[in-house]
Amino acid sequence: MQQESDTRGDCVRSCGHIVKTRVSVTCALRVELVMEDLPVILLSAALHYSITDPFAVQLILAPTETAVEWTFARDLLQAGIQQPSGIGDVEIWPARFPEEDTAASDLICINLKSSDDETLLRVSKAMTRTFLQQTYSMMPSGVEQSDIDSLCLILGEGLS
Repeated sequence: MQQESDTRGDCVRSCGHIVKTRVSVTCALRVELVMEDLPVILLSAALHYSITDPFAVQLILAPTETAVEWTFARDLLQAGIQQPSGIGDVEIWPARFPEEDTAASDLICINLKSSDDETLLRVSKAMTRTFLQQTYSMMPSGVEQSDIDSLCLILGEGLS
């Protein structure tokens, strides 16, 4: 796992725009790419949730033609806001810095691993919370395995 550096970008904590439809939530935001011995790089990103895949969220990095998308459990993202969570390809934990810095406490770290690479990102905890609140208002925890009738009711269409 890579070490967190002590450089913090204000844009990571302040940028964010949420778009919610009947079936999805997307939160555009900036993330910090943290690389050992190099300056932090700000990237455009988005968190996305759809009730068609109710247990998962997507983290889309640099949402353009060549976007990189990671899919992982919504509950993992929720747990990682409070405590270190995840094993394997995705690990999430609250950022911690040597000195007490309230701005730094608004960041979470997301470590993404593939077979040949590892990437450490820092994301706004407040924006992540807001995004998750929107997803849970759309599809509460525990309702994800509902049958098609319940899904239709959530969508407001009902069955005839």
